[in-house]
Amino acid sequence: DGYRAEPERVVLIDVEAYDWNCPQHIQPRFTPAELEEALGPVRERMDALERENARLKERLAETGAAGRAT
Repeated sequence: DGYRAEPERVVLIDVEAYDWNCPQHIQPRFTPAELEEALGPVRERMDALERENARLKERLAETGAAGRAT
């Protein structure tokens, strides 16, 4: 096919393992459903804490203590 050179040596490599250590190729360990199940309680707790924080800020504002140092 127009290639005139002749190979002088051949190197054979036996690959025993291959590591895809690249974020583009790392397979997710958990499905979105598994993550939702695991993170659901955390989200519920965070929502409860945010509601409590809002209530406490309202109480501070009502008592006028919001600007005072403790």
